[in-house]
Amino acid sequence: MFRRSRFHIQGLSYKILFLAFFLLLALSYIPWENLLAETMSSEKYFKQGLADYEAGEYRSAMENFSEALFLDPNSKPAKDYLEKAGRKFLEKVEAKRESERKEILKRAKTVIAERKKKIKESYDKGRRHYKRSEFLKAGEAFNAALEIEPEHKEAKKYLELIAKRLEKIVNKGEFKTVAELYYAQGTVFYIKGEWGKSISQWENALKIDPSNKEISEFIKIARKRRQEEEAFEKAEVLYRDGLAYYNKGKINEAIKQMEEVIKFNPQHRKARELIARAREKVAAIKKEEKERKLRETVEKRYFRGIDYYAEGQFNKAIKEWKGVLKIDPTHRGAKDYLKKARDKIARVNSRERGRKGGARSAKEEKIEVYYRQGINYYLAGGFKEAIRQWEEVLKMEPSHNGARGYIAKAKERLKISGEGIGYSDYEEEIEEYVKELEKTGTTGEEKEELVTMHYQDGLVAYAHGDLSQAMKEWRIVLKLDPEHKKARRAIIKLQAEMEHRRGKK
Repeated sequence: MFRRSRFHIQGLSYKILFLAFFLLLALSYIPWENLLAETMSSEKYFKQGLADYEAGEYRSAMENFSEALFLDPNSKPAKDYLEKAGRKFLEKVEAKRESERKEILKRAKTVIAERKKKIKESYDKGRRHYKRSEFLKAGEAFNAALEIEPEHKEAKKYLELIAKRLEKIVNKGEFKTVAELYYAQGTVFYIKGEWGKSISQWENALKIDPSNKEISEFIKIARKRRQEEEAFEKAEVLYRDGLAYYNKGKINEAIKQMEEVIKFNPQHRKARELIARAREKVAAIKKEEKERKLRETVEKRYFRGIDYYAEGQFNKAIKEWKGVLKIDPTHRGAKDYLKKARDKIARVNSRERGRKGGARSAKEEKIEVYYRQGINYYLAGGFKEAIRQWEEVLKMEPSHNGARGYIAKAKERLKISGEGIGYSDYEEEIEEYVKELEKTGTTGEEKEELVTMHYQDGLVAYAHGDLSQAMKEWRIVLKLDPEHKKARRAIIKLQAEMEHRRGKK
């Protein structure tokens, strides 16, 4: 067979050799730019190819001879050696394949020989035990032979003989001693997988014949198999319970159950798969819980900052909003309020420096009063009144940038209010309400009760999600009592919440 193969190689047409070679060239293609960078003559490529050929490097030789032919298509030596190198290369490949085939054949023969040896050992062992009437050990040995060679006729024959012998002892009473009967009955139960019954019969046999080593050995085997079977049954019960926990969403309980399953049956594939899924779910729940807590922290610190801002504690407010941005760098509300608080601090510092420079005039004091009052109205949501205050400022000081800037902001808020995004213009309605109270001659005590009532009504409206009504109630409070700090803080917080919701949408 091998001679024929070599003859076939020698008879290959040169066209096939060239085809194989150019396929190799395609796999190791060198870009044209590199070829230009390495200019060599046809003769140099031929000499290099010859050196590779002599060294047995036939593939490299083929590449160099091909380059030589490319530069000088009429070079007969290059063409001849290219054909020789091609034949040598294919012979080398075939030799390697032949060597691999021989190695595979050798390993296969070794495996077959070992297999035959194991079959013979198991079969011979079974025969020895059979002759000594050790049917248990004989059966194990013959079954071991059949696992390797399922069609082993002699092993099957002996197993049939064992079955017939046991049947005669148990069913036909053909036994010499009672111990032999117990032995046979235990063996029949063992074959059926009834471990408890087999152990019971063999223990009776041992009472009569304590020296029977085969029975002692197989009692241990039967006990072990009974324990395994009980463990597997227990594992199945636990698995069903764990699956029920999982389906009810009780993930931690399911994991504990599945871990118990694996203790009883380490190979329980379904339990391992369920544990993996459950742990993924736990990880997802933990991640979601962590994100929820972070969101709560963000909301808490954000609105705490607003409370500080309303009280004029700007540094504390800044600290809270920085904390918000550390968790959520994209938080729009915190960014906006942080800028406002810093602007506030800058203006306060500027005014402080101005005061140190000398006493202010009555006009400057008046401008400051109107300007501050406008800010108070603005923070409370009274944008129209705030604009009127700042317009008074501009009458006295037309170049007042702060008043101009705030007027623009207040007008923008009024514009937003008109679009129904979250602010409502209650100025006229509130003004009429307050005038009616004044007409009726409301006493100081009655006014205080009204303030408390409207503030509480605002809280109730807020709790029910009616933000518009809450805003209206607290604005009435400020009309009745401009110094009411709780209402002022509540309005600022409410405005911030409206803006935050609008940003999310």
